[in-house]
Amino acid sequence: MESTCIILQSFVVVLFLTNLYVNKEMEEEMFCYIHEGGELVKTAVGSVEYKGGRTNCSVVSKNISHSEFVSKVCGELNLDSNSIKLEFTVKFDPSCLLPLHNDGDIVNMFKFNDMFCHVYISQCTECGDDLICPTSGPTPIVASNSAHVSSIGEPPLHISNESPTI
Repeated sequence: MESTCIILQSFVVVLFLTNLYVNKEMEEEMFCYIHEGGELVKTAVGSVEYKGGRTNCSVVSKNISHSEFVSKVCGELNLDSNSIKLEFTVKFDPSCLLPLHNDGDIVNMFKFNDMFCHVYISQCTECGDDLICPTSGPTPIVASNSAHVSSIGEPPLHISNESPTI
């Protein structure tokens, strides 16, 4: 009877260590939804949904560089890396797109998301030496980025554009 208990305890320890290893490994990788060609639409209840386009997925390492990430995404979707713009969302504000331009942005993408993230690709067209990304691609919901000031019970302050005289 005592040996059965030891086997069960050993099994529990092995299972616990396996779970620690899996959790550690999962912290080092992230599941990315890769959205291309659609748009973000604000619903009647205020949530944001992705409509149209195509969605793929990719698992990326926490240690991936920006250039490796771009190469991986473009390779999987057969896109030209010189004609796209990448943006991502964070878990606490999925309606605001943040630029994905460099290694620091990759770090932020991992830091402010849990286990998965959403990356949005906009196609850009070349115009001379500049790249112009169409406005029909994913765009942030403007209302989520604006500041609102309210006064309860008191009228708002009068703001004058006139210069003060001394």
